[in-house]
Amino acid sequence: MHDDLLAIHDLLKVENEMMDLRAEAAKLAARVQKARARIQQTQQQQAIEEARLAEIREEERTLNRRIREYGAKRERTQGHIDAGRGDYNSALEQLKELDQIVDRLESELLETIEEKERQEVCIERTKELLVVAKGRAVTASEAQRTRRPEVEARFKSLAPTRKARTDALAGHLGQRYADLRARKRPVLVRAVNGSCEFCNMAIPAHYLAEVAGGKRVHTCRGCGCWFRDAVETEDESSDE
Repeated sequence: MHDDLLAIHDLLKVENEMMDLRAEAAKLAARVQKARARIQQTQQQQAIEEARLAEIREEERTLNRRIREYGAKRERTQGHIDAGRGDYNSALEQLKELDQIVDRLESELLETIEEKERQEVCIERTKELLVVAKGRAVTASEAQRTRRPEVEARFKSLAPTRKARTDALAGHLGQRYADLRARKRPVLVRAVNGSCEFCNMAIPAHYLAEVAGGKRVHTCRGCGCWFRDAVETEDESSDE
């Protein structure tokens, strides 16, 4: 492998590892944030459900009170009818209305009780989800606490190597390398059926022969990426 290509290869390798470490650290942090957000979301949902349950219970109390009130009126009216007091027809009509009111209120009470039971089930389910969310948050936090120091230590240890390899890639090579990275293009590309794997530009055969023989380094005339050594098999050309 040509010395320049080796220098490019070595810098790319260490930079890719550092980028992987940075991505891993970000992923660890994102998992913690996602887990905490899930806890907050579930707690908010629980608060909404419990507030609704409180409203339903208040509706239940109100309906029970009204049923008692109208039930008492119905009993008094029935008592008047049984005792023969007052206008019989008017009392009978009033009793009929009171029966209808009590029936309607009891029907509403039954629906309210059923809704209360459904709401209580929802709250229990949300509580279970909250337990799960808290467990995942603990797991994510522990993973971050365990792995982050290792990631940071490795990243820090690579910094001097990266600087040394960057300094070694001076002049126009360093400028081209920086430009390719800034444009998020692969630094090293392979030949696929005689063409650049990135932009499909045809590659002169002698370019590949010279690169493979370690005589020179060549870049693609289409995208500007360097052609990697033909014997190189590790996938270190990505931009991640």
